[in-house]
Amino acid sequence: MTSQEVRDAIGEAPSAAERLADCEEQLRDAQAALVTAETALDIHGVVAGQNTVAALQRMIATLRTKVVVEHAAEARAGALDLAKRCQEQYDAALDGLMPDIELARKAIKAVTDPIKKCGKSWNKAARAQFELRLVEMRFGLDATPLDVLPVSPIDALQAVVGEEIEKVIRLCIPQALPTTLTVASDSPEQAKVKGMVAAAEFVAAYAGDLKLSSALVEAFEKAGPLGPVPASAPAPGSSLTVEDDDPAFIGTTPPSLPPGVVQGAVGTFEPFAPETPKQKAEREQKRRASALRQADVARELGAEAVRIHRGLPTTGKVPTHGIDGDRGGVR
Repeated sequence: MTSQEVRDAIGEAPSAAERLADCEEQLRDAQAALVTAETALDIHGVVAGQNTVAALQRMIATLRTKVVVEHAAEARAGALDLAKRCQEQYDAALDGLMPDIELARKAIKAVTDPIKKCGKSWNKAARAQFELRLVEMRFGLDATPLDVLPVSPIDALQAVVGEEIEKVIRLCIPQALPTTLTVASDSPEQAKVKGMVAAAEFVAAYAGDLKLSSALVEAFEKAGPLGPVPASAPAPGSSLTVEDDDPAFIGTTPPSLPPGVVQGAVGTFEPFAPETPKQKAEREQKRRASALRQADVARELGAEAVRIHRGLPTTGKVPTHGIDGDRGGVR
């Protein structure tokens, strides 16, 4: 039989979300059975329960990644169209850039050629003035009155086009992509999911500040938010043994544990608690404030670079900010 006939006969395979819900229910049952085995001091039951819990935790970590991938696949068709339009826009802009670069090159050459000629003439006048003053100094002659030497052509050019250059500098800073933290134990799917989550959070936080296109923002909003990034599954056997540093017990009655210790350690641990709306709003506010501070620093550094390029004295002050997000002073 063909694969389609098989699907018609036995039905569709369960989705990753359905399998994840089933595994999570099995994990709760296995944790409850492990607590019962520990209370009854059943060694074989404890070992079997630890093996089952560890295996289910690895399966759940894998299935969480697949759930995120399945959710993203629903909006993949629209994303492919958007990616194609972005590529077409890039190609068109790149094609239009080459003639502009050629025009800019010709315009720069048309300006720099007279500037070079003017610079040579200015240098001759400056050297003649210098040698005249040197002779007067050496032989004690009276200073000869001379007309004032104009500012150098470079200073004049920088004064004329400096403001325009500063505007162009702001336009020519490429935007960096959001960063993700991957570890060696991450699978290719987990690394991809981390990038998806980082991109979704970045657009949600900075779409307005960066003036991103409406088509991109709409595509991200249609895809919806992503959940927390699944952690890497523990290696087989890594959680099956526990080192006991307590002193050896001697006697006939084992020491009793405080109520709720076993249940709190095994049955109620949730490492991936979702963020509350308040926590998410605070995180986005801190991220937005950090972006504004970085923009302030970039503008100040750009202004310093322009002053250095013009040969003007620099302020020597670069804004610094504290780690806690408060605006600092100047250094």
